[in-house]
Amino acid sequence: MGSAMLRYFADKDYKLILHYHESRERLEAILEECDFRNPPITLQADLFSEQAIIHLCGEAQRQAGHVDVLVNNAGRSSAALSWKEDLNEWNDVIQLNLTAPFLMMKHLIPGMRHRGFGRIINISSVVAQVGVPGTAAYAASKSGLFGLTASVSKELANKGVTVNTIALGYMNDGMIHLLDERMQQNVLAQIPVGKLGRADHLGGLIAYLASDQADYLTGQTINFNGGMYAG
Repeated sequence: MGSAMLRYFADKDYKLILHYHESRERLEAILEECDFRNPPITLQADLFSEQAIIHLCGEAQRQAGHVDVLVNNAGRSSAALSWKEDLNEWNDVIQLNLTAPFLMMKHLIPGMRHRGFGRIINISSVVAQVGVPGTAAYAASKSGLFGLTASVSKELANKGVTVNTIALGYMNDGMIHLLDERMQQNVLAQIPVGKLGRADHLGGLIAYLASDQADYLTGQTINFNGGMYAG
């Protein structure tokens, strides 16, 4: 999904700051495909380390001048029944999917508060809402974003900074390709609109949440899932 978002925003009027960990070659290949309106900034960091996150946020603000929009999209899945889940794997999923977004927010919020403008967009999943066997760690980490969003949005509501979560359904890019054809068809049968979500439509939603027009929308979980979950 990060690659799909990069392609969507490449020709838009944004100064993109792109984070990667170990996938430098893959990122460079995608950058070669894109025709950017503004040359992007690329920064490496291990999101398992708070010191690396502090450096990442500092470099982003130093090189770009400031950061107006944060999209917490990095994620990790785990497939194990709850009584078979390895504790180290559990901790890794929680760290990347929940703790890292918190730390990114923690170290970028002061600049947003100072400028009186900011947009924080957390990417969660319908899996955290409906429950799927074998995804305890993933679902727990992604559901944690709902509470994090609700609390932090109230802390920043009078500072011009909004915080929202998009709970993604099954998309036509990303983790869906980890499933075999039969499982993909089973997933499709559960989606009321009868199709997978499109990355460009998600890009449009993120662009709206990042805009001035979305200043009254905060603390929300937006269900982008084709009708799978409406709560």
